[in-house]
Amino acid sequence: MMDSRPNLLLIQTDQQTEETLSLYGNSVLKTPMLESLAERGVVFEFAFCNYPACSPSRSSMFTGRYASTIGVQANHMMINPAEVTLPEVLKKHGYQTAIIGKNHAFMENTKTYYPGEIVDREKASVLRQVFDYVRLADHGHLVDGYRDDPESKAAHEWSHTCWVSPMGHGTNPARPEKCGTYLLGDTMIDYLENQRDPEKPFFTWLSFPDPHTPYQAPEPYASMINPAEVPLPPKDNLEGKPERQKVAYLMDAMDTADDELIRKVRGIHTA
Repeated sequence: MMDSRPNLLLIQTDQQTEETLSLYGNSVLKTPMLESLAERGVVFEFAFCNYPACSPSRSSMFTGRYASTIGVQANHMMINPAEVTLPEVLKKHGYQTAIIGKNHAFMENTKTYYPGEIVDREKASVLRQVFDYVRLADHGHLVDGYRDDPESKAAHEWSHTCWVSPMGHGTNPARPEKCGTYLLGDTMIDYLENQRDPEKPFFTWLSFPDPHTPYQAPEPYASMINPAEVPLPPKDNLEGKPERQKVAYLMDAMDTADDELIRKVRGIHTA
């Protein structure tokens, strides 16, 4: 008898705001597949990030608890193994669980901080206990299964040269097929067709590191959007804003960026 429980696919992009999507009113970028998905599903108009940083946000999402409550208040702090997480619950109820892409929430096989102490991951291999199938990716096009591919390695190495440019942007000379987003899509397809157990429902976290900084993309995508058509964000003098926000402003060299540069970088980020 075929299992009637639904398969669950969580697709996550990193550091992407709703204003970059056509379904939320972006007139420059067209995302017809996402619009089609939205038409057949639910679009949230008042959803808010619990904590605007990678590890706290992801940890909050998977535990259903405030980042302040679980003590994950900075990047590189991971979920305490004592916390109950969504994929853990699903696995206990017969789901095959998979992570494909960026993690930054579940502890791996290194010494990793979590609230209260440092844990030796050899004694608490949470990531591979929670997920049956693991294919990780890093920022800059490194994906498990392709890490030794010469073109992917070259794309990764080039992406790090972007940081010397204002706001860290550029056009990656690699072929799209050798860049991280494409490779993760290929990995997901291979999982569905060849790797997963067809007798079980699956929960898969497909986690794209892009469009997180550095803002870079290969052609034809890097030139797909005309910078002149990209709207500018509101001006903000940061008066009364948190010190961390002011530091990030300087780190991104926003104090030296003119409107032309901002439009160009936003175009690449959107692509």
